[in-house]
Amino acid sequence: MPPKQRRTPAPAWNGPPILGEIDDNARLAAADFVLDYPASRFSLALGRLVQQLTSQGSDAAVIALTAADAGESRAAIAASLARAAAKMGKKTVIIDCAPEGLVTRALKAPVRNGVYEVLTGKVKLNQALAKDPRGDAHVLGTPRRPPNAPTMFSSPQMKRLVSILRGGADFIVIDCGVAAAGTEAALLARLADATVLVARRQALHGPLVANAARILESTKAAPIGIVVTR
Repeated sequence: MPPKQRRTPAPAWNGPPILGEIDDNARLAAADFVLDYPASRFSLALGRLVQQLTSQGSDAAVIALTAADAGESRAAIAASLARAAAKMGKKTVIIDCAPEGLVTRALKAPVRNGVYEVLTGKVKLNQALAKDPRGDAHVLGTPRRPPNAPTMFSSPQMKRLVSILRGGADFIVIDCGVAAAGTEAALLARLADATVLVARRQALHGPLVANAARILESTKAAPIGIVVTR
């Protein structure tokens, strides 16, 4: 008989700590799981993640979510995180800054105006906030983006907007988009208290995750941890 082949052990992970592993979130519809299946592994994992991210202090927690690569997982996690926090009684706002607007689509939020209109004074903040039709979270989207979006996101007005939201909310999630897609994600992450990187398990040891972490570190928005999707 030929000798049994030994399985090569996976290399040890030496990057940011893994905050949690979450299943079944590849599609945007996963955001409905938090409401429809509150006892599911997915919903319980999101609840634990909210508790981890809000245990550092009594002030509102501003969490930036970015990803190593494109896809719906980051937006599904962001939308689900907001719904989980709102279900726990937290006043929750999610700022959908990613160019694809996937969080707005996941929540089916009636976003007509957003960040650009508020910052330019075209509408008041309370007119731009859209309520999650199925929950208590509110969404501030970016249905219109100026050509110089990075300048807008790094402006003093944007910093003040986040500060105003912090004053009226308990939990704020910023969907920053893909870390390596440009400067936007890193600039937005600098507005948050903590940055969380979303990555697929099979990509953990690949160049995309390492590059994303390096970009965030270089802009002083290093991720406090990684949420692994499977």
